[in-house]
Amino acid sequence: MTRQMTVALALVAIGLLGCGGKGTAGTCTTYGACGADAKGVSGNWRLVAGCANLIVSPYQEPSLPEQLQQPQTLTQAPPQPQPTTSGDWCSQLVYEPSVSPSMPVRGVVLWHGPPSVSDGYLNQVADPSDGTRGTYSAQIQFRTHETTYFANACLTRFERVAPDCAKFGTDLEAYFASQPGFKFDPTTPTCTGDSSVGCTCNYDYQVQAGEMGTWQVDAANSTTIVYAGTSRTEPQSAGFCQQGDSLELSGLDGTSLFNAAGVRSAKFQRDATP
Repeated sequence: MTRQMTVALALVAIGLLGCGGKGTAGTCTTYGACGADAKGVSGNWRLVAGCANLIVSPYQEPSLPEQLQQPQTLTQAPPQPQPTTSGDWCSQLVYEPSVSPSMPVRGVVLWHGPPSVSDGYLNQVADPSDGTRGTYSAQIQFRTHETTYFANACLTRFERVAPDCAKFGTDLEAYFASQPGFKFDPTTPTCTGDSSVGCTCNYDYQVQAGEMGTWQVDAANSTTIVYAGTSRTEPQSAGFCQQGDSLELSGLDGTSLFNAAGVRSAKFQRDATP
């Protein structure tokens, strides 16, 4: 055997080793796979803990249209400035109560950072003739709490007089009422401050990811569930451990759970609500 062939075979062996196993764990802890006890994995489950790895994409030189696009995409947009920033940066706010009294906010782009896992569910129905397979529906919700400061210069960009901050918050909430991604906290004032100087606005950004399809316990490994989502081209496997009313799932080979980008592991509690 030549030296070149020996090196080539060694590289192939390394490549095969790199492609097997659990894949890249990232910053998320994966749970141990113990399979199921007598209660089984069917039923309604409520998400109590979840972990998502931050997805880092390799840098690619953007095209000219991407560089000129307005509003900029998240990969092109600059980071959120601090509240002390002058009124030059206004989140593209267009506030015109004299033009549209019922909907004064005519345009705005609120900043938000990467949201984290906050809530979700997994409903698994077993086949009546076989408790190791069935159908499922799942949803994972992400959320992040954010704050944006609107200086007086932003509020009066198209008007001579700025509204008080409470009124501005109400108008922002009305603008985003038809856009379910943003949710304003009803338990606290949305916007506070002196509008002659500026308003500090608090809000939640939230987004959902989910899928449905069929599931079955892997015949070759009783601690692995194979999920075949209707929106995916290939089934994905998850190691699982179900003990009583607790279910832990971890995506195998670096895969995400339920079409939710980056979600590597999740812990569910059986939901007793009918």
